[in-house]
Amino acid sequence: SSGINAEWLLRPGILTERENIVELNKPATWIKANNDFRMYYITNYDLVGWKKLYHQLISDHTVFTATDRIQLLSDLLKLVTADKLDITFPLQFLTYMKRETEFGPWKLATEHWHELMNKMSPAEKFAAKIYARDLIDEALKDVVQLNTSFNKPIKERLLQFILVDTGIAVDHPVADEFIDKLGNTSRNTLEEGTEPGIVYLQKLRKAQTNKNYWNELLETLPKLKDADEIMETYQILCDTNNVTALKELLESSLKGSEDTQQAVLDIISKTRPDIAWQFFRRNYDTYFEKYGDSLFTMSYILQTVTEQLNSNEMYNEVKSFFKTNKPGTGEPGLTAGLEQIAENIRWKKNHRHKCRNFFFTYARKHAKGKN
Repeated sequence: SSGINAEWLLRPGILTERENIVELNKPATWIKANNDFRMYYITNYDLVGWKKLYHQLISDHTVFTATDRIQLLSDLLKLVTADKLDITFPLQFLTYMKRETEFGPWKLATEHWHELMNKMSPAEKFAAKIYARDLIDEALKDVVQLNTSFNKPIKERLLQFILVDTGIAVDHPVADEFIDKLGNTSRNTLEEGTEPGIVYLQKLRKAQTNKNYWNELLETLPKLKDADEIMETYQILCDTNNVTALKELLESSLKGSEDTQQAVLDIISKTRPDIAWQFFRRNYDTYFEKYGDSLFTMSYILQTVTEQLNSNEMYNEVKSFFKTNKPGTGEPGLTAGLEQIAENIRWKKNHRHKCRNFFFTYARKHAKGKN
């Protein structure tokens, strides 16, 4: 923390009382607790404290270690989930990511971005995409320009997260520059010997812009033997807004291994939970026959296909379905899934309108800035 001996805040027992006074060695602009995430608790500050940390990140984020930055992001997002913090500030807080070049903070941010987008309408997602692209425009430039001593595989994976996990790989102009600069390859050419991260991005972008290539990948699935390659191919194929294509992939997965069936349900549930649930519901007898007596798998599947749903209608539909269909050993997963649906509904009620206002306001300002 700024000008403070970290041991003061880490010393056993110092945070056990309702109120503690900590003496500083010298004046401090800000204070950050739990340095380097060495203890397992969430830290909340008053809004003034959070804003001071935010301004430090904007000024020079490297004052904090990557682990500290992960912790700040993690704590913010968990506090929003617990209704201890208004979501508008964490969305503003993310603007520091324009200068973030470390893998960990981006991984955490993109995972939560997925969860947030699952709760948004198409119009809200479009506005949010403008916000995300502005952050990524700056971040990509910094990461692409990192010196050659930076670990190349980690650099590729970092950019894969930024481009793919925020869902804007296809239409981002910096992506071509990155692929050409790092992999010395062209947009639609898959050259032998290129790094795995580059190949993945190339395949993904080609699949999303070329329907024939998407079909070719789908046709190769039965011939693939390597489990990692099968999973990667499904991941690429599932990254589409084409509902018909997603249904086709779910049908195809039923012919695959148990790992494949579970992975495809998991992938599609994260982006289109309604499609995954309806497919699972229609094919419930098939899944139950295969997994209904398994110790953990049925529970995992039931939680997977329900926990991303977020409306009262879907909550009632799931409950109604299992009044006439036994969950078998999946009862714990079903219970967890229903609890999460209820939590998603509560979250939307408390936070969605604030997200909507934030993203729409940002999009309007962005549009005015371009005119």
